[in-house]
Amino acid sequence: MSQIFVSHSQKDEAIIALFAKAFGSTNVKHVFMEYEKIMLGRDPMQQEIQKNIQNSAACFVILSKNVSEIKHTRDWIVSESSGVRQLNL
Repeated sequence: MSQIFVSHSQKDEAIIALFAKAFGSTNVKHVFMEYEKIMLGRDPMQQEIQKNIQNSAACFVILSKNVSEIKHTRDWIVSESSGVRQLNL
């Protein structure tokens, strides 16, 4: 089963629900992980996110108003995107 990582803000509930519904009718595993829920300095969670990105065939980045309004979320998504770029996804 293929896997797709979706980088987003947890505040984008409607968009995430739309993606989850779309993925629900396929054999594609979707991974949604919210940075806002991660305690800063919790390396195991950050490593889990990186592992999920590495195990994905693709990564979708949702650049919403919610992302741009929360500085640490915006910065984290930039970091995730940079990691994806290095993997050539």
